[in-house]
Amino acid sequence: MADDYVRRTAITRLEVTDEQRDLLEETITEWKRGCQIATDMAWGECNAKSDVQP
Repeated sequence: MADDYVRRTAITRLEVTDEQRDLLEETITEWKRGCQIATDMAWGECNAKSDVQP
């Protein structure tokens, strides 16, 4: 049954103003920074995903 499925990908584009684009880029940058901080804190301390989850 699963072999009968057809997978399709929809290509989407956000239509944003320059200000919205800048804010989105800033948000993504800060999110990446937060991920790096969390990784740095856990590196060498945690060995499993469950070690870093609340």
